[in-house]
Amino acid sequence: MNTKIRTLANNIDNLNSLCENLNFESQDGIDKTVSDFSEFLNGIMSPYFKVRPKVSTSRKKQDRIMPVIEDKPWFNDECKRRSNLYKKFLNVFNHSKCSTHHLNLVTAKRNYKLLEAKLKRNYKKQQGNMLEGLKRHNPKLFYRKFSSKRKVKPKATGKEFFDHFKRIASEINSEENSRNGNSNNDEIPVYEELDCVITNKEILCAISSLKRSKSHGIDGLLNEYFIEFQDMLMPVFSKLFNASVKDSIKSISVFCKSFVKATVELNMCSATTRLMINSNRSIAFILCAALSSLSSLSELRAETTTSNAVRNVYSESARLDRRVSHSVLNFVRRSSCS
Repeated sequence: MNTKIRTLANNIDNLNSLCENLNFESQDGIDKTVSDFSEFLNGIMSPYFKVRPKVSTSRKKQDRIMPVIEDKPWFNDECKRRSNLYKKFLNVFNHSKCSTHHLNLVTAKRNYKLLEAKLKRNYKKQQGNMLEGLKRHNPKLFYRKFSSKRKVKPKATGKEFFDHFKRIASEINSEENSRNGNSNNDEIPVYEELDCVITNKEILCAISSLKRSKSHGIDGLLNEYFIEFQDMLMPVFSKLFNASVKDSIKSISVFCKSFVKATVELNMCSATTRLMINSNRSIAFILCAALSSLSSLSELRAETTTSNAVRNVYSESARLDRRVSHSVLNFVRRSSCS
């Protein structure tokens, strides 16, 4: 670790220069700033951190192919011999029906059926004991014995998802406007708690929830970069996030595209956002989690500032967050059942 810190300390001048030349005047400027920062960290830290290739946990295709199951796996040579003998006496009896041939047929059939029932009973008992042992000692192999269920894909598209909640938000806004006697839908409400400065304490709180040995996000930065070098990188984080907050007050869409993309990916799984936020692997995680006290509003802020139309749709999101959450859950349930 001393070598890593020493390497970053040797490049502290470049880091300070990068921090001073942060450009937040335009969308391209902030995108280039974040890209330069990511390349700077990766260029210095990549030799010291081993990136493991992603290994698929799914079984190979040949493992998923069910083996050919015989009709009667308990059928042994003796059972086959008695079956042939029974068929032989049956043909003889059909050609010449007499008491002797009938007695031979009944005896051969009884011997064949008794042996087959015994072998089948023993086979089923053996298979049951085998499955019971696998279930206790090797559950993975136990569940391989059964065919997997097909996953049902929801039929709702992204456009239908957006139109559904746009209609809900429009109805809610019209109700509020009629109740308050205000028909002006162009005014965007301002929430002071969302426009406050992001402090270093909030950023440190977000970094503390990052986990080691996790894959990186769309920015290519590992969690270990932020955990080990949080003190040196804090000035960049503070300027980067607070600049986005200040510009969002002016209603200028200067959020980094990688921030918005990662935030939207979290919002699309709103029912499990609380579980996913602890394992998200990107700078966007720090932007969202730094405002963890207002997590739902901060996620909506990062998404709504990208479009005026979407901003108007979710203008009352703070007051109606619980109602919209229930609508999301009901919509997903209907889509999955249809």
